[in-house]
Formats: sequence, structure tokens, C-alpha cells
Amino acid sequence: MKITVSLEHIQDGSRFCLNSCPVALALKSATGKTWQATHVELSLIDEENFYALKGSPTPAEVQAFMQDFDRNLPVAPFTFELEISK
Repeated sequence: MKITVSLEHIQDGSRFCLNSCPVALALKSATGKTWQATHVELSLIDEENFYALKGSPTPAEVQAFMQDFDRNLPVAPFTFELEISK
């Protein structure tokens, strides 16, 4: 699945926040579901009980974006591919 982190996600995103960083917001826009984004894993969250239902390893380009965003360095919109298991 292609995930696009838009300028809006970047502007609305929060630094150091697992479920409201630009990557988590982009995943929610693409799937309609709540996600947590860490440097290790992107996890689909059960909203009722707030635990991870499934996860995928965080791609290297996403890790680099998150690191720059969290450090308040300049970032730009980008698209990445994520394999989401069913």
C-alpha cells in the first residue's frame, strides 16, 4: 500500500508522539484506522482497548524522516510503500 505523508500531515503532526506524528496521521488518512509510529514498527491500534493489533517494520526512509522531524529539522512530503498483512 502506498502511504503519502503530505504537507498537511507535517503541519498537523506532533513531535515525539506515537499516534499523532505525520507518519501516524498519514497512515490514518490512508486506512481510516489509528496507528502508532515508532522507529522500529508501524502498528495498527485497537482503539477500544488501545493495544497493537498488528505491526510492520518501519522502512528506513520513514525512520530517517521521523528522526529529522523529531529533531525539528526541515522535512518534505514523501510517499512510501508499506506491506500491511491481513
